[in-house]
Amino acid sequence: MSSAGDVEALQAALGEATMRAVPALVSCIFFGMFSLLYAGSSFQLVKRGLHQRSNAAMLLITTGMYAASALYLSMDMHSYLSALAYPGRILSVGDRTSVHQATVLTVSIGWNFMFSDLIVLWRACALWKEKRAVKWVSIGIWLIAFVLALGDIATSTRRPDKILVDSTVKLGGINFVVPQPTMNRWGQICIFISFLANLWVTVLYAIKTWKFRKLAKSRVYADDPETQLLYQILAILFYFSVAYCIFWLIFITISITDTGDMSGSKEHLALEGAIAQITGMYPTAIVVLVGWHQRRAEEAAAQGRLPSRARSTRPHEQLDSVVLSDPSSDEVDRSPRTGASQHAFLEGEDEDYGDSKEPDTDGALGSESATFRNDSDLSKSSGSQRAAP
Repeated sequence: MSSAGDVEALQAALGEATMRAVPALVSCIFFGMFSLLYAGSSFQLVKRGLHQRSNAAMLLITTGMYAASALYLSMDMHSYLSALAYPGRILSVGDRTSVHQATVLTVSIGWNFMFSDLIVLWRACALWKEKRAVKWVSIGIWLIAFVLALGDIATSTRRPDKILVDSTVKLGGINFVVPQPTMNRWGQICIFISFLANLWVTVLYAIKTWKFRKLAKSRVYADDPETQLLYQILAILFYFSVAYCIFWLIFITISITDTGDMSGSKEHLALEGAIAQITGMYPTAIVVLVGWHQRRAEEAAAQGRLPSRARSTRPHEQLDSVVLSDPSSDEVDRSPRTGASQHAFLEGEDEDYGDSKEPDTDGALGSESATFRNDSDLSKSSGSQRAAP
């Protein structure tokens, strides 16, 4: 009888290890993608020059997130390989090693949550630099989420019994300890605030993209590859943000509805492994995206199709200020013409972007986009084709 019970327990343990194979595979795939993105972004940031604060800060943050993702994966794989090598050990719910592993997983994923949101909100502030309300709302959201994350980690680590309960799953009527990130009410509120932060940024991107679309579709700039490149960056930022919000919503839904039954925990574990990597991949992918657009601009400049931006005296600061510019800097174009058109464009005033007018593309991306274009560069060859005022 005892022998039959041991066989059942062993079969259940092997079944648990088999079901964890899918989450482990998902984590490895996403980490491999993150590794490629991190290598590409690091190369681009170093190439641009680490003497710039924005480049150095971005490299430091992406390195920290990559290290946290690597730590998360290594701890998760250690737990999984232990389950394969010693299936009997995972039957013990009192193993304190599981508590330490779950704590490391919680801190690692929390680190990526916070700094991913920081980068996302930073970009929003850069794009809406002319609106102080955006800056202060973004700072407030991030600080609230940061305090909640610290509270979740501090209170969770003091209750190892709660960690064991959160890490316990059932299969075939037998309890197994599968170390995974834990959260209490602090953590649940934190991930909801993080979702709201990304939703807030998505709305900001949507408004800015819609405004710039009017400019990109106007008769003056419809055939201008310089303007179209900027529009593509804004559009991709918006779509990335929408996809990230959808992923967050799925993660929150599964986290709330998970019952601890292994049939539901399989999807939960896979999502946790994926989101630990995606939270770092998201801002890192933007750095790679900007570098890709920059190469396109430089190629177009070599062919004479981008006379204003790509021939700038600062070739490595052209497109990256959309993402990497410092919202606190004061690089603002103060010319009367630019100021008037920028104000009208940003405030949403109805304008007829006809041939007799020259809308300001700087305003569409925020005042920091003066880095892209000097006021004198706006009188390009297309001006000769427009009707005289």
